Amino acid sequence: MDGELVTLSDMSFPVSVLEHVKIGGGPLFEPHFHDHHLQFFRFLSGRARIFCDQREYEMESSEVLIVNRGELHYGEGLSDELRYFVFRIDIDLLSSYGIFPCGERYLSPLRNGLVTFRRRPVGDGIRRLLDSVVERCRRCDEGYELGVLGGVFGLLEELFRSCGVMSLVSSDVEILMRKRQALSAVFEYVEKNYREGVSLPEAADIAHMSVGHLCRLFRRSTGRTFVDYVNRMRVEKAAALLSLEGCNVTEAAMSVGFDDVGYFSRVFKKYMTRSPRQFIGDDRRYFL
Repeated sequence: MDGELVTLSDMSFPVSVLEHVKIGGGPLFEPHFHDHHLQFFRFLSGRARIFCDQREYEMESSEVLIVNRGELHYGEGLSDELRYFVFRIDIDLLSSYGIFPCGERYLSPLRNGLVTFRRRPVGDGIRRLLDSVVERCRRCDEGYELGVLGGVFGLLEELFRSCGVMSLVSSDVEILMRKRQALSAVFEYVEKNYREGVSLPEAADIAHMSVGHLCRLFRRSTGRTFVDYVNRMRVEKAAALLSLEGCNVTEAAMSVGFDDVGYFSRVFKKYMTRSPRQFIGDDRRYFL
């Protein structure tokens, strides 16, 4: 179950806020990155594990995690109930507002990927600013968008002042972008082909690198092997099918690319900690 409790999402506005509740442990989202967004996770209750920029972070109630533009990240819930919100700032759109001289000094380096913030423990100032933005989104009073923008600039001030900044040169940014584009192409390939069959050599060809190079990059970037990533995706898709009334184990296995139902059941139990039949009988309602 994944509920959106607060939503501020408008393509013409540089800020989006989504609040979620996840019942039961399990995946929150698959590996991905944002080309234009600075993102915050604000955890309200429960526990989660977030993999970000080649490191794992165990997150608990009241903690905040910063995800810089272009950083690969994914997460999973570790508790029976997890409540959190995702707060995204579209740096490109914010920069288009033409705020000078602050735009040139602070926003342009962020937009060009030359500046990232360190993920040191986040102070109360950032938590209070995030909470004030969420409260404005809840109330939707006249002019609340102006208050939200004010909160965004307060957040950026606090980040530059208290979190520490890492600076990159253009050549480093170009190398990182090429790696991200290669991984993005592989993710898209797996998403399109997991039902029929996925080939590591074909994925490497799509990424324009050798099989060995892709395996090393994939493991270093996602914390998983390529095979583990594919099997996880298949199991998550199968669990979503099994959560629907009328879908049996054999149908779910065949639908996500497993020809052997026995093997499917073993792989399913590895990731879901229970067999497909136990999942159907006991825990359908707990999946996203």
